[in-house]
Amino acid sequence: MDLKEILNRRSDLSTFLVHLTRDFEGQSAKERLQLIINDGRINANSIYGLLASRKEALTEEAANGQKVVCFSETPLEYTYMMLNKSKGANLVLGLTELLLPRKSDECAE
Repeated sequence: MDLKEILNRRSDLSTFLVHLTRDFEGQSAKERLQLIINDGRINANSIYGLLASRKEALTEEAANGQKVVCFSETPLEYTYMMLNKSKGANLVLGLTELLLPRKSDECAE
């Protein structure tokens, strides 16, 4: 099945991968986005995964192995829902996003 056919069947997917930035460590979401554009890359700075809750106890090598970059396949018309503070939410993301077009050959059959 090619990407076009998948997208026609799935309204919850987008032709873009979205990377959202937020205010973090003294930098605004906009400044962080500008760094990504200037550097031409997105760095994995945040620790997620199984060991995230114990990151203080990790060696530097183990901590680096848990750092990730997050992307969303959320259709663009729904990203606003991710950017607004909802009842019970404890994180408000910045209003900047980086859109990367998907390549159809990257989709597994």
